[in-house]
Formats: sequence, C-alpha cells, structure tokens
Amino acid sequence: MEPTSPGKTRITIRLDDEILAWFRQQVQVHQAGVGNYQTLINDALLEYIQKRREPL
Repeated sequence: MEPTSPGKTRITIRLDDEILAWFRQQVQVHQAGVGNYQTLINDALLEYIQKRREPL
C-alpha cells in the first residue's frame, strides 16, 4: 500500500462510471502537469466547496 501524503486520507468511494471515465480522459488529454484523475477529482471538490462558501 502506498503511503498517504500529509493532510490526505485514503478512502473508498463509489462514483458513476461516466464521472470516473471523464476525469480519466481529462488526464489523458492534458498529460502535461495535470497529475492524475484523483488529483482532478480532489480539485473539483475543492472548487465546489469554495463556491458554496462564497456569499451570494
């Protein structure tokens, strides 16, 4: 098992196949400096949280 980075927690999550395929495709399309699909999912969730915290 890979060691977990500080500030990160290993979990198991169930995602729709379509969502997972889209994020994996994004990594293939934008290989340079993007990271991996898990990083993209994490970034998307962070962006969602930040938008929800902003006042309307």
